[in-house]
Amino acid sequence: MQETNPYNHLRKKAGYVQRRFCDEYEFAKQTIIMIEHGTYPELSDRMVRAIEEACYHKGINPHSELER
Repeated sequence: MQETNPYNHLRKKAGYVQRRFCDEYEFAKQTIIMIEHGTYPELSDRMVRAIEEACYHKGINPHSELER
């Protein structure tokens, strides 16, 4: 079974397609693509805050979700 990138998993779980996530959280689409392909060795605070905020707005605890 192929593992999904955690950022990709949380974005989809929160109900966002890449374009909508980019528009709402002001990221370039290429940035999201690179995050979800694991290009960045570390994520910036802004990247982490954006995905956490997206999850919390949908009633999802991102930390608990990733522990599963």
